[in-house]
Amino acid sequence: MGLPGEGLVRGLSRGQWFGVIAGAVAAVLVTGIFALRSSGAEAVEVLLEPVGSVGPLPFRAADSDVVTTVPADLRFDAASGELVVAGTEPGLYGGSGQEVCDRDALIAFFAQDEAKAAAWAEVLGIEIDDIPSYLDGLTPAVLMADTWVTNHGYDEGTGQATPRQSVLQAGTAVLVDDQGVPRVRCRCGNPLTPAQIPADRDNIDYQGDPWDDFDPDQVVAIEAGDTVTELTMTDLTTGGRLAREVGTDGDADFALDDNGQRIQDITFTEPTVPPALSDDPHPHHPPPTPGHPRGYTPPRASRQR
Repeated sequence: MGLPGEGLVRGLSRGQWFGVIAGAVAAVLVTGIFALRSSGAEAVEVLLEPVGSVGPLPFRAADSDVVTTVPADLRFDAASGELVVAGTEPGLYGGSGQEVCDRDALIAFFAQDEAKAAAWAEVLGIEIDDIPSYLDGLTPAVLMADTWVTNHGYDEGTGQATPRQSVLQAGTAVLVDDQGVPRVRCRCGNPLTPAQIPADRDNIDYQGDPWDDFDPDQVVAIEAGDTVTELTMTDLTTGGRLAREVGTDGDADFALDDNGQRIQDITFTEPTVPPALSDDPHPHHPPPTPGHPRGYTPPRASRQR
């Protein structure tokens, strides 16, 4: 018994054979053209945004000229080559206990501009009336690595938020949610969402002027981590680690030891002196025993056996 279809093959005429071969060649050419088109996909443009800029289409003008510089030795270590990191990773954010983002100013700004408030709230999936409570629940922090985000500017012509892919320079002040995701860029008020990373990570076209120490291999993109009540951050003053409770400004930070345990602050207070002894010239001595000179110590009672 022959193979299935063997008789059909033997029965083909020369013209039919040419037709089969031509069809096969055409299929190969079409496949090759499709592959070439796929490999030549347009590069993803990502705008580099330095600490001191507000970028194009800001929701509001910068209200401060303060710029935070992150020392190279304190930056988040992305040397492992992992682009995406969880937002609760220790050291991804930094702080110094100082105000880096005025949430009250943002709340007041959106209360006076309903159009921008509506566009801003839509990006973050909240209602306009929820903006104050939403902002109050975010935590001000400083990025410790060049960070890829989806940055939403405001188009005055359309009244809509316009997304773009951006890399924010380390030192940029942001507001972070309880899963460690940056949600607002403080300098311009723009809402932020996670980066839209292409499948081909080598097909990225960085736009704008890179800062001196910009390294594409050190860029990170932040994804939601577990929901937490505090973030483990880098203290920009000491270089150590600190814990910042979610929703606080940094005035209640706790220092952490090498094991991530809180170091309790020690508070020294002036000793209080009982009023009856306030004029005693010898405060380091116990009060005299009645009927005995100062310094007299009564004998220790013998233990009964």
